[in-house]
Amino acid sequence: TDGDGITDKEVIDQKKAAINSTTSVNVETDLTETEAFSRELFASIAALKESGNLNDQSIQDLAKTISENAGDDQEIANIFSINDITTVTDSAPHARTYHSALLAVFARYDTTGIGTEFAVIDQILSESDEKKIDELHQIAQSYLALSGSLMDMTVPAGVASVHISLANTARIISVALENATLIYDNALRGLIGISQHQAASDTFDANFALLGDYFVKNGIVK
Repeated sequence: TDGDGITDKEVIDQKKAAINSTTSVNVETDLTETEAFSRELFASIAALKESGNLNDQSIQDLAKTISENAGDDQEIANIFSINDITTVTDSAPHARTYHSALLAVFARYDTTGIGTEFAVIDQILSESDEKKIDELHQIAQSYLALSGSLMDMTVPAGVASVHISLANTARIISVALENATLIYDNALRGLIGISQHQAASDTFDANFALLGDYFVKNGIVK
């Protein structure tokens, strides 16, 4: 990607070889599969960092590639349905009430770290900052609480399916981030969590776009 005529894979392999050559000769030979994977993972991250190619996109690509080949069940199931919320008829007054209530719910979580998890994950990987694990756990808990608050709302029937998807996705993000907190203890599970988070975040954004269309349709926002 830096245009020097050498592929990124070759650069990473060279950096990993250099890193491995400077490690202690007393290398453990009886590593578990998880320990071996963790060593390989963090060598790859170190190589990306040293070559200047460690960024949010490269982390996401690495997580996606590994999780797709992990042979693990990565899908986090939805648990909420429309039957779990109170709905009202779809009308402009109800849409306005819903819009105000939704803004209030998100304002309640404005300072809980929701939306900052990408930067926290980047710090955990690029800076090996284990203290950020606790911060990521707190953000996961905030998403879980948000999903509960969303399920307590009264929702117009015309946007109920989108609202349920938003609540389910908030919970899925919570589970994914909890998986990501395991990155130092179980690197494979941690990377799967990062990949799960990316997919769920895309769904979260898509839900907001649909909500925006609904509010425009009802003349609440332009």
